Amino acid sequence: MGTKAAPQKDLNLSNSEDDVFMKSRSARKRKAQGIRHRLNSSSKKKKIISCKLSTSSTGSFSKENLRGKNKKLAVDLQKLKITLSKLNREYVALQKYNQEAMVTVRRKRAQVNDIQNHIKNETKMRIQVCHTSTWYMFTFR
Repeated sequence: MGTKAAPQKDLNLSNSEDDVFMKSRSARKRKAQGIRHRLNSSSKKKKIISCKLSTSSTGSFSKENLRGKNKKLAVDLQKLKITLSKLNREYVALQKYNQEAMVTVRRKRAQVNDIQNHIKNETKMRIQVCHTSTWYMFTFR
């Protein structure tokens, strides 16, 4: 299976076609750059200039503006670092408290198990004593 070659464009344009192409290309460039042509009245110029100033002032940043923003961001970053260190200290304290609580819980469970085992052993002994004493009572009568 062979692939077909893409059709070649005709690069031999006449002068008039070439001029039209270049003019449309330059017109698109001017439009993209925001340059207006053939302004007849000064009021149109003022409107366009004021429009350009308002859009450029919001869209671009001066060095001083950027320095101010960087300082503000640096202050915000410092505040966040302080907050993070406080949260880390609280987290470590909570972990320590949790560890101590788990030790206490284990100790209490061990005490409960010891008491339950003691009760179970005591009950077994009483049952055996009762059983033995009743056995003696009926046997030696």
